[in-house]
Amino acid sequence: MNPPPSRAARPPINNVFCVRPMRGETGDDAAFLAVRHALREAFGPLVNVMSLPARATGGLNRAGLTTRTVYEFNLFGHGVVLCGGSPLDHEAWLDLEPDALAGLEVPLLVAGLPRGFAPHELRALSDQTDTLLALDAGALDAMTRAGVPAALSGHPALFVERAIRRADPAHAPTPTPVLVCVREPRRTTLSGDLRRALPGRLRDLLRDLAARHGDVRLLCQSDGDRHLAASVSDVDYVSCEDVHDWHDQLDASDLTITFRVEAALASASLGVPFVHLSAGGDDRAALEAAGLGAWSIEIESCSDLGAAVAARVDDLPRLAERRLAAMDTWATLDRALSEAVRSFAARVSSARANDAQRPLADHAAVRQHLGAEPTSVQPALGDDAEE
Repeated sequence: MNPPPSRAARPPINNVFCVRPMRGETGDDAAFLAVRHALREAFGPLVNVMSLPARATGGLNRAGLTTRTVYEFNLFGHGVVLCGGSPLDHEAWLDLEPDALAGLEVPLLVAGLPRGFAPHELRALSDQTDTLLALDAGALDAMTRAGVPAALSGHPALFVERAIRRADPAHAPTPTPVLVCVREPRRTTLSGDLRRALPGRLRDLLRDLAARHGDVRLLCQSDGDRHLAASVSDVDYVSCEDVHDWHDQLDASDLTITFRVEAALASASLGVPFVHLSAGGDDRAALEAAGLGAWSIEIESCSDLGAAVAARVDDLPRLAERRLAAMDTWATLDRALSEAVRSFAARVSSARANDAQRPLADHAAVRQHLGAEPTSVQPALGDDAEE
């Protein structure tokens, strides 16, 4: 019987921190799931993917790309991934200190970055990586104007299908003729008047869909969506905190009407007929990157959502043609993401091979790091505790 291989001969396991939006949004989780799957394909089983919030909330200040997190990445990690958020101002979802990035000692991968970054921020990110991956054409244009290497990878949610664990058939959702994926009005870029009008317009749309298709169900991706869904008292809603449940609900739908671009992309990948209701050009940009931008209906310029959706549903054969035509674009986006992840994995492996000390933790530094902040938890005192 051969002896087991020595510890030194075993391939090392790589610690990869993934800085990502963690706002309770299933769409963000879908993007992360697709990126994590790509990482595991590139690294094989020799990777720990560890999530860290992109933005600090409450009392938590271990978040984003800041002096504190860069110190932790250098101490414990072998690579860092920034997984982009929805196409809104990055200050809404990411804590970023450009000067801190200069101290990052491990490879960085930037995937699915939306627009909204200043040129000096893009250059600070680019200094630590090969190529920035853009969420949409607007983000790619900003990167090009900043003079940094960039490629269009699209929204990772387009590729979530390959990363999904299949549900037990006994727990599969009931098939739904029409699934309406809603969106909390204040999370849109609509004007104040249009945001206030959105619940009423949703009720009108649901009445039209029920008259035309029968059973209609709502799908919520976040806590805020539930408040909107609850205001429509005669329509049931499904609240999905888990991305696998969200995917299964979309897969069980005969038709999805979605205010959420992530649900539109996942539906396109699944081959489920869908209609996307866009709250502005930024909202539609991810679909445009996937070659399906023309299938969006602009809420701002549409006076009758029910009629517009009915026209799209009547024209669904054209969606099937557009989807087939877009597959070459999907393959290009997929290659951009896959090649960037493979390059990142190679840089991580090279960095570890060239630094014999990197796999070994600096235990003194670890103890100092863990003891740097006193706890704020106060022990509970019993009635007989001493004064």
